[in-house]
Amino acid sequence: MTDPALAESGSAETYPQVELGQSPPRRRRTRGRAVRALMIVAAATALAAILLKISVFHPLSSDGANNALQGWDMFHGNFLLRGWILGDATYYTLELPLFGLVESVMGLRADITNVEVTLTYLLVLAIAMIVAKGRSTGMHAALRCLAVLFVLTAPLASPPGPLLMLSVPIHFGTAVFMLLAFLIYDRATWRFAAPVLLFAVLTLGQLGDATVLYCGVIPVILVGCSRLLFRSRVWSRDVPFALAALLSVPAERELRQVIKQAGGYTMIQPHTDIVPAAQWLENAKTAGIDVLQLFGYTGPGTSVNLMAILRVSVGMLALATVVVGLVAVLLRWHRADPCEQLIALGIGLNIAGFALTPNATLGSTYDLCFVLSGGSVLAARLVTPGVAERLADSAGSRKILWTVPLVALTAYALILGLTLPPQGTAVPQLASFLQARGLTYGLGTYGDASSVTLQSGDAVQVRAVVKTPGTFDAYDWETKSDWFDPAKYTADFVIANVPPASQGITVADVEAVYGQPQRLYKAADREILVYRGNLLDKVKPPTPGEG
Repeated sequence: MTDPALAESGSAETYPQVELGQSPPRRRRTRGRAVRALMIVAAATALAAILLKISVFHPLSSDGANNALQGWDMFHGNFLLRGWILGDATYYTLELPLFGLVESVMGLRADITNVEVTLTYLLVLAIAMIVAKGRSTGMHAALRCLAVLFVLTAPLASPPGPLLMLSVPIHFGTAVFMLLAFLIYDRATWRFAAPVLLFAVLTLGQLGDATVLYCGVIPVILVGCSRLLFRSRVWSRDVPFALAALLSVPAERELRQVIKQAGGYTMIQPHTDIVPAAQWLENAKTAGIDVLQLFGYTGPGTSVNLMAILRVSVGMLALATVVVGLVAVLLRWHRADPCEQLIALGIGLNIAGFALTPNATLGSTYDLCFVLSGGSVLAARLVTPGVAERLADSAGSRKILWTVPLVALTAYALILGLTLPPQGTAVPQLASFLQARGLTYGLGTYGDASSVTLQSGDAVQVRAVVKTPGTFDAYDWETKSDWFDPAKYTADFVIANVPPASQGITVADVEAVYGQPQRLYKAADREILVYRGNLLDKVKPPTPGEG
């Protein structure tokens, strides 16, 4: 028996009896959370390693190299990117700062593009999982997250997939802003802070990519107004969200003007004109083909064999789940939650905006990236509460079986992605050749310019030019004005493409402007013409963008 005196004094004789009854469940829960966290970290690390390997499939390009150079400038204090002329999507508020962050650790080197696109992919994947999960918990939430993972990895089995998600910033990362905005609309309960946060997310998103205006801002306004109308209320929480989205449009334009007036970057205006109605049907067909390419279809005219069919099949299965998810939302529109309505509208506007503008060309699949990222959420939402109820009634081993098809299909897609043979490129050989001969500043086509610059770690700087009658002009896309200032730099070589180059610069083009070279080298299917004097004296500098 316990001594009453000890019991009264609260000694260790009685205390363990209480602790033994309460502590183990708490400890088990804590231990379970820790184990799950470790499993998630391990899975994310393994996935990152696989994505890095797949990203090598597409060689370094000047698009990604220019983004890396812009991030390098931001890391070194040029936050407004003074002197830069950016493309029609600047990626100023996500990918470029992410490049700067990566470069702060790794320095300026060729493989930083692989790291940046991998981090962007993981960011989109994580936010899509959070949005798809909704308020579900347990195995129901796990299945939804696995469904998102399957849809976003399925296209990686086929060549178009790595190009769109793991090569350079081309709209895929823009889904971060749309999905975050939709998550705030759907889940946030803060009366005043939530609309302000939504406003900030949409404003920054538009600053980086106009896609946010069409696929993010407009859906929020339409859904907010429609929900207010059907509820027959004068005021609801939808009103401040719709107003925040509406105000983000002039706010973004004002912010862009402030940057421009402060001497910051200019940009090329996006093509948003509506094409004639007679062209809509043809553009719609093009959009359909590009959606197929978004999920791994290699396009018309490509060879068909068993391996190609195996690669494409997993992407087509993912597309089918997205279509079913979209149709399910449309059929129960008034019962769908705001997030599902927003994503469905965003996908519809993404496709419509593509088909009604000059952007609708075969191969411009990157303009439709929200169909993939947003579609993954709708596909995951097919895992309904009804499934969750059946899961709850299942034994532990049977619950795990529900995950097997999704895990198997994801592994299948990633294995096929890892087996894609890397595409060859002349850039490494060209950069090494120039550096070995002390040729450090020159001119070339856009494809050879910044890719060689980044490959050499900025030791060899090549600037993009285009041929014009009697001279060369600086290429106005993704460039920097002072690169062509003869008072700052001396260019003494030109990289010419070996004929028959369908586009580019030939030896004859160079000699027509600069005459016979002092030396002529051949390297990596290119001809390098070396001159005395400064070739920049005959190059027209770039024209600043209007945006």
